[in-house]
This record gives sequence, structure tokens and C-alpha cells, in this order.
Amino acid sequence: MKKVFLLSVLFCSVTGFSQKMRYGALMGMNAYDIEVSGPLIAGGGLSGLNVGGFMDYQFSTHCGLKVNMIFNQTTETDYGPLESGTFYELFDEAKLTTLQFQPLIKFDVNKVYAKGFYLQGGFNMVNVLSAKDDEGTSVKSFYNSSSISGMFGFGVTFLKHYSFELMGSYSLTNTIGYPESKAKNIGAYTNLVIDIESFLHK
Repeated sequence: MKKVFLLSVLFCSVTGFSQKMRYGALMGMNAYDIEVSGPLIAGGGLSGLNVGGFMDYQFSTHCGLKVNMIFNQTTETDYGPLESGTFYELFDEAKLTTLQFQPLIKFDVNKVYAKGFYLQGGFNMVNVLSAKDDEGTSVKSFYNSSSISGMFGFGVTFLKHYSFELMGSYSLTNTIGYPESKAKNIGAYTNLVIDIESFLHK
């Protein structure tokens, strides 16, 4: 009897969890300005098409935990030290490949979760997979292998299956390993989110 009861509780828990879980794909892009303190100066960064996936778990009427996983390829420009008014270029461009993990708290302003306008905020954990300059030489050692940014923004769900998101981003940790210099990125992400789970359970 106890086994039947425990199995029933487990089944109900899993069913309840799955009913509140959404998942799908996302695509978008991001751009940012690079602010450096120290002898180094830099330009900015612009990505190509970001691709990835998400999971969204609703834990209250209005709130949920949304986790994005993004594969990102970004071009950064114009790194170099400025000495006595003269700019010494380290490299014209660096092409970075990163894997980004974004745990976000999502707050839906509507009475029904995942419909209409919502706010979300959290962190972006960036892992640098590779970095090459415009001549194809690895400059991965120039960058810290991982960094963390704070994120905040909003999204709008439309046609039941899709959402458009705009998120601001600000680095909380140093992104480079250059002596006596610290770099922070200030920018934004745009995403088109496709809720695959909603297609499967119409």
C-alpha cells in the first residue's frame, strides 16, 4: 500500500512539474560597448545570429524561472594601449565564440502566465570557447575564460507560441586578462523565442 501511495505522489509531482514547464528555441543578436579602466582602450562588440534554447518553469501565478543557453559568435574591435597620446593597436578585430548560460527570474504582469507582457532579470554566465584575431591567430589568453553580467529587460508573448525580448546587460566581472586593465561590456540582447512545448500541447 505504501508503494502505491509513494508512486501516486511521485506521478502527481512529475505531472505537475511538466504542466508548468515550457521549453523551446531562441535566436537573436547582441551588441555592446567596451569600457576599460587602465592603459588599454577598446571599441565595441557585435554578434552574428545567436542560437540556443530555453526552459521556463512557472513556480507561482506570476513568476517563473527561465534559463537560456546561447551559442554566440561576436566580433570585438580596436583593442590597444594608449601611451603619450599614441594608440598602439593589439588587434583590429577579435572573433569570439562563447557559450552563455542565463538564469533569469521572469515576472508576468498578466493574470495568466506566459501571455502578454513580462519582465525578467538575472545573470549571464559567459564561457569563452575560442578567440582569434583578424589574422587567425588565437588570442584566447587575452580574455578571461569566464565572466558574469547582470541582465534586466522585458518581453512580449504573441500568437501564443512566440515572444520577443529586449534585455540590457552590464558586466559584473572583468572580461580580459590584460595587465593593469579591467574591461566591462555594456549592451543589449534581442531574442525571438519559440515555445515548442505550446505547439505539442495545443
